[in-house]
Amino acid sequence: MTHNNSSFEEQSLYLSGVYIDGVQSIASNIDFPSEDYLSLGYTTPVASAIDGVLEGEFSANRVLISEEDILTGCFPDGVSGHLRYTPENSYIFETGLITDYSCRAEINEIPELDFTLQTWGKMFTSITGYGEQPGPETNHDYDTFLPNPGDITMEVTDCAGGHELNLTSNGVRSFDYNIRVEWNEVSTLGSSSVPQGFYVSYPIEVEAIVTVEVNTFIEPNFLKKICQPIYKKLTLNINKCDPDCGDSPQVLRKFVVPNGQLLSYSNFSDMDDVLLVELVFISKITSIYGLGALLGK
Repeated sequence: MTHNNSSFEEQSLYLSGVYIDGVQSIASNIDFPSEDYLSLGYTTPVASAIDGVLEGEFSANRVLISEEDILTGCFPDGVSGHLRYTPENSYIFETGLITDYSCRAEINEIPELDFTLQTWGKMFTSITGYGEQPGPETNHDYDTFLPNPGDITMEVTDCAGGHELNLTSNGVRSFDYNIRVEWNEVSTLGSSSVPQGFYVSYPIEVEAIVTVEVNTFIEPNFLKKICQPIYKKLTLNINKCDPDCGDSPQVLRKFVVPNGQLLSYSNFSDMDDVLLVELVFISKITSIYGLGALLGK
């Protein structure tokens, strides 16, 4: 018996035929919606049958290495996917819709981007004869980016009034940014493998958890906040500054929480560090067509 492993170095991920770089790991699964059926006179099921559409999940972890991301334009329409592991074979799905998109950034750590797709429809294992094949392989060289102190910034601006929060800062230690979308399929009689359409369960939740150094920041009056909630537009920037960039760093990526409500405020410190504050902002979005604009540069 021959033995031939598909090493990670030989695998390539494509979405809608476009190579996805910086991928560190992937995971996928498929659920088979079968149901057992009983019959008169029997105490155990006599048969099983597919009861619903074939549904799966595909997720990937990446490092942030460029200013562009194909996924930012794919929230409403979805993508097809190819995980090629030999020249002739791939794990292929026809329809994938983004359910989770996140970025984790911290000073002195390489920023990470994660995404999860809910998949439906036909799956293939052979790429031969499939219509939307990936393009030819190329040498995908890239430079990783390690944020230094001051490279991650946050901007807080008024959007819906509310209590004052003066916290524009270049002292961001870390942030976790997440978008979560819940999709529902529309199926018709006789359509057992592919849904006839999809719709979003609104609202879409956008969340940011930010840890920032407390320097000139003045804490808000939390008693007033009870009757006058804090609603702000929060912009998180990952910047790259060359030695001679001065006060004009290059923005690699930005992540926006529009009309976000401050839900949590926590202070913490220890003998070896300065005073830090952790903020949790959550925004409720009612249109999926504007999500890509929250993830530009």
